[in-house]
Amino acid sequence: MKVVRFLKDWTLPVSIALGIIIYFVFVEIPALEPVSDWFTPLSRPILPSFMFLILFTVFCKVDFKKLRPVKWQLWVAIQQVVFVLLIVGMILVFHIQG
Repeated sequence: MKVVRFLKDWTLPVSIALGIIIYFVFVEIPALEPVSDWFTPLSRPILPSFMFLILFTVFCKVDFKKLRPVKWQLWVAIQQVVFVLLIVGMILVFHIQG
Protein backbone atom coordinates (compact mmCIF):
# COMPACT_ATOMS: atom_id res chain seq x y z
CA MET A 1 0.00 0.00 0.00
CA LYS A 2 2.97 2.32 0.52
CA VAL A 3 3.86 2.11 -3.17
CA VAL A 4 0.35 3.23 -4.19
CA ARG A 5 0.48 6.13 -1.72
CA PHE A 6 3.93 7.11 -2.98
CA LEU A 7 2.72 7.08 -6.60
CA LYS A 8 -0.37 9.11 -5.73
CA ASP A 9 1.70 11.65 -3.81
CA TRP A 10 4.40 12.14 -6.44
CA THR A 11 2.75 11.58 -9.84
CA LEU A 12 1.57 15.15 -10.32
CA PRO A 13 4.76 16.97 -9.20
CA VAL A 14 6.99 14.64 -11.22
CA SER A 15 4.74 15.02 -14.29
CA ILE A 16 4.78 18.81 -14.00
CA ALA A 17 8.55 18.95 -13.59
CA LEU A 18 9.13 16.52 -16.45
CA GLY A 19 6.78 18.49 -18.70
CA ILE A 20 8.61 21.74 -17.94
CA ILE A 21 12.00 20.16 -18.61
CA ILE A 22 10.90 18.56 -21.88
CA TYR A 23 9.27 21.82 -23.00
CA PHE A 24 12.46 23.80 -22.47
CA VAL A 25 14.55 21.11 -24.19
CA PHE A 26 12.35 21.39 -27.29
CA VAL A 27 12.33 25.20 -27.17
CA GLU A 28 16.10 25.60 -26.82
CA ILE A 29 17.26 22.93 -29.30
CA PRO A 30 16.21 23.82 -32.88
CA ALA A 31 17.32 20.41 -34.19
CA LEU A 32 14.35 18.84 -32.37
CA GLU A 33 11.77 20.76 -34.42
CA PRO A 34 11.20 17.85 -36.87
CA VAL A 35 10.59 15.57 -33.90
CA SER A 36 8.05 18.05 -32.58
CA ASP A 37 6.35 18.22 -35.97
CA TRP A 38 6.16 14.41 -36.07
CA PHE A 39 4.76 14.05 -32.52
CA THR A 40 2.19 16.85 -32.72
CA PRO A 41 -0.49 14.92 -34.67
CA LEU A 42 0.01 11.95 -32.36
CA SER A 43 -0.06 13.79 -29.06
CA ARG A 44 -2.77 16.37 -29.76
CA PRO A 45 -5.76 13.96 -29.63
CA ILE A 46 -4.55 11.92 -26.64
CA LEU A 47 -3.18 14.71 -24.45
CA PRO A 48 -6.53 15.60 -22.81
CA SER A 49 -7.12 11.94 -21.94
CA PHE A 50 -3.67 11.57 -20.42
CA MET A 51 -4.09 14.76 -18.41
CA PHE A 52 -7.42 13.49 -17.10
CA LEU A 53 -5.92 10.12 -16.15
CA ILE A 54 -2.99 11.74 -14.36
CA LEU A 55 -5.19 14.09 -12.37
CA PHE A 56 -7.77 11.38 -11.71
CA THR A 57 -5.22 8.92 -10.33
CA VAL A 58 -3.54 11.58 -8.20
CA PHE A 59 -6.66 13.00 -6.61
CA CYS A 60 -9.01 10.02 -6.67
CA LYS A 61 -9.95 8.71 -3.24
CA VAL A 62 -12.55 6.25 -4.52
CA ASP A 63 -12.28 2.51 -3.98
CA PHE A 64 -12.32 1.10 -7.52
CA LYS A 65 -13.92 -2.13 -6.31
CA LYS A 66 -17.04 -0.15 -5.35
CA LEU A 67 -17.40 1.35 -8.84
CA ARG A 68 -19.68 -1.32 -10.23
CA PRO A 69 -22.33 -0.21 -12.74
CA VAL A 70 -25.92 -0.34 -11.46
CA LYS A 71 -29.21 -0.75 -13.32
CA TRP A 72 -30.30 2.91 -13.24
CA GLN A 73 -27.08 3.96 -14.99
CA LEU A 74 -28.01 1.76 -17.94
CA TRP A 75 -31.40 3.49 -18.24
CA VAL A 76 -29.80 6.92 -18.07
CA ALA A 77 -27.33 5.95 -20.81
CA ILE A 78 -30.15 4.60 -22.99
CA GLN A 79 -32.13 7.83 -22.54
CA GLN A 80 -29.10 9.89 -23.48
CA VAL A 81 -28.52 7.89 -26.65
CA VAL A 82 -32.22 8.12 -27.61
CA PHE A 83 -32.32 11.89 -27.06
CA VAL A 84 -29.12 12.42 -29.05
CA LEU A 85 -30.49 10.31 -31.91
CA LEU A 86 -33.75 12.31 -31.83
CA ILE A 87 -31.92 15.62 -31.91
CA VAL A 88 -29.57 14.51 -34.69
CA GLY A 89 -32.55 13.17 -36.62
CA MET A 90 -34.39 16.49 -36.27
CA ILE A 91 -31.29 18.37 -37.41
CA LEU A 92 -30.98 16.15 -40.48
CA VAL A 93 -34.70 16.17 -41.35
CA PHE A 94 -35.18 19.92 -40.95
CA HIS A 95 -31.75 20.82 -42.41
CA ILE A 96 -30.88 22.93 -39.38
CA GLN A 97 -27.61 24.82 -39.79
CA GLY A 98 -25.44 26.10 -36.96
